Amino acid sequence: MKIYIFIIGFIFIIFFLTKKKETFLNKSKKVVINETNNQVQHFKNKKVLKYFGSDGCPHSNKNSRMFNIVNEGFRQFLKENNYDCEIEIYWSGKNSQEQFRAADAQYVPTLTNGQFKHVKFDVNEESNKYSGKELDNFVFINMYDKL
Repeated sequence: MKIYIFIIGFIFIIFFLTKKKETFLNKSKKVVINETNNQVQHFKNKKVLKYFGSDGCPHSNKNSRMFNIVNEGFRQFLKENNYDCEIEIYWSGKNSQEQFRAADAQYVPTLTNGQFKHVKFDVNEESNKYSGKELDNFVFINMYDKL
């Protein structure tokens, strides 16, 4: 009888510790940076930033300042602050016409949230208080809040 109680207690402890570990893992946030194959991906309860650009446009191609701000600066901000956000990148072409239409991307670069609502990458009067890294964080927080 004592051995059964010991075994049941041991199983209970193992189950409890395993369950607690799974709960901790499920609460951790994950940042996924994707350059999609022009496929719309739907995420529930997850913020999404969609970047619309063109290889032929110097303002939105992979060498542009805006692409680097989104792909490097915003990605780093997300990781540093442990934010859960998906970044999708769409390049103009036949395979992405549906996504460009859904986003009403009449110019590049265009930023939208997961529901294709335009996200402005802007600064306001309050941003005059900041410079350098603080200004970057201020802009990125405002952008993240709009997703």
